[in-house]
Amino acid sequence: MNVLSIFASPHKKGNSSKLHGFFLNPLNQKEIRLKKVFLSNLKINPCLDCGFCQKSLTCSQEDEVESLHKEILKADLISISSPLYFSSLPGTLKNLIDRSQIIWEQKKQNKFIKKKIGFFISSAGGEYQDMFLASKIIVRHFFKTINCSFQEKDYILVSKLDNNKISEEIKSLAKKRGEQYYSRLIGNYCR
Repeated sequence: MNVLSIFASPHKKGNSSKLHGFFLNPLNQKEIRLKKVFLSNLKINPCLDCGFCQKSLTCSQEDEVESLHKEILKADLISISSPLYFSSLPGTLKNLIDRSQIIWEQKKQNKFIKKKIGFFISSAGGEYQDMFLASKIIVRHFFKTINCSFQEKDYILVSKLDNNKISEEIKSLAKKRGEQYYSRLIGNYCR
């Protein structure tokens, strides 16, 4: 089984990355190939909306997104963690999502896109009404594009983390979600 974990924070020890780690601990099993990708280490250009992928099902740009798309297509579970930047996602993650138009074009042309499970984690320093709404909508569309089933009610969305102090309750929740998604992954794989 393949788990692809996408870390959107440039801080490997930042809050969203730490929460992602707690989620992944129960998934670190011998029957699982766990691939961690730190987007800040990759060169992913923004989409040019050139239309090239509509005709060729490839991208006109040459960067590291193609290898990442291969990982996305073979994954059984994709987890994404991200800090909240101005009520949305960091540019590196948004570039990846926008460049996934290739996968959308493949679906439109009836290419097989493996069914997978999606999970999202986000953290923010402040707190205000609907602060995670934009990110949830973008991730929802991304998960639909890459053929992920997802449960937004399961997402871990934590505000007021400016002091880098993640409570034991939130750590426990992240671990519990990891255990649930491990069970779900095993259940899907055994069908």
